[in-house]
Order: sequence, then structure tokens, then C-alpha cells
Amino acid sequence: MTWLIAGLLIFLGVHSIRIFDEALRTRLVERWGEKPWKGIYSLLSVLGFVVLIYGYGQARMQPIPLYELPLGFRHASSLLVWFAMILVIAAYVPGNWFKKRLRHPMVLGVKLWAFAHLLSNGTALMFCFLAAFCSGPLPHFGPQESATENTKPVCTKPRQRLELKDRAAKLRPL
Repeated sequence: MTWLIAGLLIFLGVHSIRIFDEALRTRLVERWGEKPWKGIYSLLSVLGFVVLIYGYGQARMQPIPLYELPLGFRHASSLLVWFAMILVIAAYVPGNWFKKRLRHPMVLGVKLWAFAHLLSNGTALMFCFLAAFCSGPLPHFGPQESATENTKPVCTKPRQRLELKDRAAKLRPL
């Protein structure tokens, strides 16, 4: 179980740098350059994934049961996984309803997938593995607001309003 936890810490830790310390990530990219940063990020991700797989294999040899839920929860789990896959696929489809309403459908889909599996797998191994994915930080979910919707024109002349819209469009986050 130690290898599994170490793999989870490495894999999820690397993927959470931007969430917890954007300034650190920015400094590292500036210091090393974008391509070396992506290379180190990728190597650490693969290392964490390999350690995670090894730890999972070791922990499966001695399962520790934690809970047993009724059979109906397994059926509910199957239904939730379908919704989770729809959300993950929606992350790659440009300009869809899910992206407009949820902002990060992939994150929500992964969390829903992990929760669904928690309903049907009651061992300590699966609880540790899936709870790590469920308990990660949630980015702000909800409809995105554009910069121009929140700004009221401060002038009445049409030409000045057009200039303000152009400035607001330049400031809009990517």
C-alpha cells in the first residue's frame, strides 16, 4: 500500500502544481523554458503512474475489505460511469453545452467516475486509490462570464463604446 500512496502523491502532486501554486509553476517555466518544463512534468507523471501501477499490483495481493454495499449500488455505479464518460468526452468537443455550464467537464467526469467505483468496490486499496481522485480540489464550476458582459459602458458615444469593447476583448482570459 506504501507504493500505491507514493505513486498517488507523485502523480496527483505533479498534476496539482498549477492548482496549488501557479507562481511556482510560472517561475519554473521561466527558469527552465517551456519544453524542458513539459519534459520534466511528463517524466514525473510517468514515474508516478508506474509507481502507482506497481503499488496497485502489490496491494491487490492482500485485499482488506472495508465495506459491502447492496447489489443495487453496483447498478447505480454503472449508470454513473456512463455520465462520467460523457463529461470526459465533452471536454474534447469544442463549444458544447457542458463546457459552457461546467467549465471543466473532464475534472467533474473523473471525480464522478471515481465516486461511482467507490460505490461498487469496498476494499481499502480501491478506497485509497479512488478517494484520492474524488478528494482533489474542485475548480470553480458554473457558467463562464465574459469580460464584456460585466462591464457597463461609461460613455454614450458609439465610437468610445467600441473602443472599450476592443480593450475588454484584449483583457479577456484565454
